[in-house]
Amino acid sequence: MEFETDPDLPTPEQPSELELFAYLMVGDLLGPLMALVGQGRAMAQRGFDLLQTAEMLLRRVIYLKALRIELPAPASATPAGPAAARPDETTRKATKPDTPRFALIEAELADATRPKDLRPLLRPEDCPRISVMDENARPYIPPPEPEPRSVTRPDFETRYRHRAHALARAFTNLDGEAERLARWIARQKARHAERQSPLGLPPAPDDAEKAKSDPAWPVLSDIYLLADSVLHPDTS
Repeated sequence: MEFETDPDLPTPEQPSELELFAYLMVGDLLGPLMALVGQGRAMAQRGFDLLQTAEMLLRRVIYLKALRIELPAPASATPAGPAAARPDETTRKATKPDTPRFALIEAELADATRPKDLRPLLRPEDCPRISVMDENARPYIPPPEPEPRSVTRPDFETRYRHRAHALARAFTNLDGEAERLARWIARQKARHAERQSPLGLPPAPDDAEKAKSDPAWPVLSDIYLLADSVLHPDTS
């Protein structure tokens, strides 16, 4: 992938400079983003797109640092199951609403090329059941299903506040967040999980081959494009 020359923006061929540039850019964005906290829904909506961009920038800076951290493989590695590719709960939500935690793992976009199973779903009563029981057997009685918990989702302004505070905390705890992400990467490798990257999108086709030998390259490409979108916003 070729990059247009911008005198203010380092290119991916300058990894250290670009990483520092992105980190400082997030710091510059934090002030305006935090100023919108508590100013109402309309102001939160105005800053939400920029907040997402700042999150993506910082997440990639953290990822670059995590790639440089070598951790021993977990002692007990279990094969990847259906849930192994999913991020653990600590990366997606905070323990308490008042102590937000920065989301290190991006949601994977659905694969549009994956064939869909068009067969209709069968109801349990439509499925044949065969039972073979001896004199000592007992019929299976399923356990009672727990009552669903009522979860009230915070309003938009509150979600903005939580995410802005989480971004600010992660910005001031870069090493700690990088170690947290490095542990997630180590667990995924130990499980031989299908998902090895915390980013939601795979490398661009132009970067896919180089990413095999240099996993930082597509991350730097992302950072460049994100930073460029902040410097030169689309006003069309």
